[in-house]
Amino acid sequence: MACYSMHLAFAKIVNEKLKMNEKDFCVGALAADICKKEFYTKRITHFGNEHVKVKLNEFLKKYNEKLDNPFIMGYLVHIYLDYVFFERFLSNFFDIIEGEYYSDMTSIFKEKKSGKILTARELYSERFYNTYTNINKKLVEKYNLPAFFEITDEDLKRYNVIDEYNVNNLLNINNEIEKFINSKEQIPENDDIYTIDEFEEFINKYAKEFINEYENINLKAN
Repeated sequence: MACYSMHLAFAKIVNEKLKMNEKDFCVGALAADICKKEFYTKRITHFGNEHVKVKLNEFLKKYNEKLDNPFIMGYLVHIYLDYVFFERFLSNFFDIIEGEYYSDMTSIFKEKKSGKILTARELYSERFYNTYTNINKKLVEKYNLPAFFEITDEDLKRYNVIDEYNVNNLLNINNEIEKFINSKEQIPENDDIYTIDEFEEFINKYAKEFINEYENINLKAN
């Protein structure tokens, strides 16, 4: 799934058009990942199935009438980005040669650039997350991403609007952000799975698609 800087950069691009409350929108855009690390918890917060494949329709069925709430819209932006990241971005770099989903840990992949065959665990390993790290600080600087959110008791009451999410997890939001900001580059950039330019092209394309779909209140989803 996309990381902190990716989600916030995408959220900022989308919100330039929507012009919702920036803090609530951005906190919503991070919330689904600020949770306990147990597999089932991420699956629930991302409205996924057993493979954590995001199901946008499940979210929209329940919260479509509440998308004027910036926290809920930000939350939708988060799971939308994760959906297109798996289904439309990774397919530029890897083919599935066994299995059905990019998010299925039993799938087997072939890297298009090298021809290397990888299990899901090999794909989502050090190199994958180091690619996050190598573009993370560039995104933080380019999009002037916030490094801290003050979360008050009143905020927690206001954000307690999604049944599938434990709002108290947001008390850890700044610790999670700090981990990403303080991450050090681990591998040469020429070994990254994708470049920052490729990722920016992707988020700009799908930010436009999201906005177009939002305006019709009819997002494409599985």
